[in-house]
Amino acid sequence: VVLGSTADDLALMRSGGTMISGACEPHELPLLCDIYKLTHLFAVTSGAHFGSIVEAAAIATGRPMARFDWSQSVERLPSPDLWIAPKLDDTTVSRAVAEWMSK
Repeated sequence: VVLGSTADDLALMRSGGTMISGACEPHELPLLCDIYKLTHLFAVTSGAHFGSIVEAAAIATGRPMARFDWSQSVERLPSPDLWIAPKLDDTTVSRAVAEWMSK
């Protein structure tokens, strides 16, 4: 499930197995997570967005979240979240997220 919109929603949905909520506001994330029965979130960002409203809303859902670790050096406390090195290829990222979600 993609919460929000993409560059080409219809093409992504045609690929199969993908639902797209369409444009949404950050304050709608908790409700959308409940509607779609999401247990985990994957915040896909193209760069460092520390303190963004969307990230804060995603964290507020209380669900474990996978996201890219743009700090690359900050030591993290143990948590249910998955921090991904941004330089990893798509296949490695997909495998890491799938493994993390299966735990």
